[in-house]
Amino acid sequence: MRGTWGRHTVIGLLGLAVVAIAPPTVAAHGPVPDAQTQRAISATLAPPLGAMPRAGSTSRAGEAGLPAAWCADRTGRTTDDVASALSTKPHIKVVYAYAAGDPNNFSHYVDFIQETAATISDAVHVESGGTRSVRWDLGTSCGEKLLDVTTVALPGDDLAYSGSSLEKYNRITADVRAALGPPPAGVRQHLLIWADNLRDVAAGIAKDTSAFSTPGSDNPTNLGGYAAILVGNNGITPAGPSRAFMGSESPEFGIVAATHELFHVLGAVLDVAPNNDGAGHCRDRFDVMCYASTDPPVCGAPLTADSLSIDCNKDDYFRPQGGLVGASGQAIWNTYDSVFLCPPAACTARDPAPPPPPASTGPPPPGGATATPSAPAPTTAKVTSVRVVGTPRVGTVLRADVRVSGAGTAVVTVVRRVGGRRKGSRCVAPKRAHRGRRCLRDVRVVRRRIVASTARTTRLRLVKLKTAGRYRIDARMGTTARVARALTVRAAPRRRR
Repeated sequence: MRGTWGRHTVIGLLGLAVVAIAPPTVAAHGPVPDAQTQRAISATLAPPLGAMPRAGSTSRAGEAGLPAAWCADRTGRTTDDVASALSTKPHIKVVYAYAAGDPNNFSHYVDFIQETAATISDAVHVESGGTRSVRWDLGTSCGEKLLDVTTVALPGDDLAYSGSSLEKYNRITADVRAALGPPPAGVRQHLLIWADNLRDVAAGIAKDTSAFSTPGSDNPTNLGGYAAILVGNNGITPAGPSRAFMGSESPEFGIVAATHELFHVLGAVLDVAPNNDGAGHCRDRFDVMCYASTDPPVCGAPLTADSLSIDCNKDDYFRPQGGLVGASGQAIWNTYDSVFLCPPAACTARDPAPPPPPASTGPPPPGGATATPSAPAPTTAKVTSVRVVGTPRVGTVLRADVRVSGAGTAVVTVVRRVGGRRKGSRCVAPKRAHRGRRCLRDVRVVRRRIVASTARTTRLRLVKLKTAGRYRIDARMGTTARVARALTVRAAPRRRR
């Protein structure tokens, strides 16, 4: 593995954020703002400080019950193996994706993908004192404890997925989800995508969840729908089974990167964590989620695939004892409580068979006809109101009270109204080639969900505001009418000297 870990940069667009890991390019550390955007995507050109694996390190797969190698049949599937699935409980779905025009290297990397999942599960098992593991999408026709890895042929070539971390994240996840289709009804899943041969840069990219501080079951990360992506840049076809998905980097680089990105998706590291660095990471040295700082609290030892330290002081994002407390003394989200983690035996257990329907005890219908139960009445619950809390200004967190009239899932979206040019019936980003009339277009900033079992009002912390301008909050349940609330975000007042 070459050199020391490289530069950590932060770029962003309000709301949707990705955090990236990549090989070193320079030796500087610390957040470097991108001039064109604000924070919300964190793009990192290095794994955690001290994360350099030792040569010859091997996986300790097996402690959490997963085999370290995949099936002897390397054919793979292009669809989800629903028939062999162990569970429909919340899980991490693993995908191998490759760019158009490049070879399908699934058979060469699938053992390493299985090994990585087993190693992450083992690390969670050890760091939790044997009380937690990761629930993966398990079960294939070859074995019930093997990852159900779906192969996706991406529609674009490697150049189509170059660009900023946000562009890469959006394009890869959109194309993978289009190929997979929606998960089965009621199933919550996050994605871990191994995106092969994109050659732009070896990296990790993930949804930035650093603002999701709500403790307990209502944390947005428990709803699923996010992705962690490992971007390989080999540009080659291995001669046989290979652990070099990240090119010239050591295999442990890929294992550390996968662990890092997965924990971003699960909700680490919060902006309110005691040792946060303000960019979705922590400052403790030798921690899978931490980066360099001028005065890091030191704990643990250099990371390897055999020693993945997860919240080494157990005070920032993963505390088996419960009761994580933020920098200001408030209760905060603890990834130990994630629905995507579970007791090790439960993570590899098959769902019990559903009970048979109860036998009818009433009198038979007249004429001997078979009674057909009526379909449940469609829900009439809807969003009834959206109220902005306080005065939205740059530097503050946008909060809103959303009222729903009954049980169901409400989707709340914040969009920013920005200038554009008319192109046919669409309002597009202004370019020199677009000479159409001026217009306003919606740029999505963030999306949240509210899962309600009854009528209630929920106060949401939506997003930290970085840019002044016109915004709108849209909220709806199912196909009911949308409730919209327009607002103007003003610049922060200047301090008088």
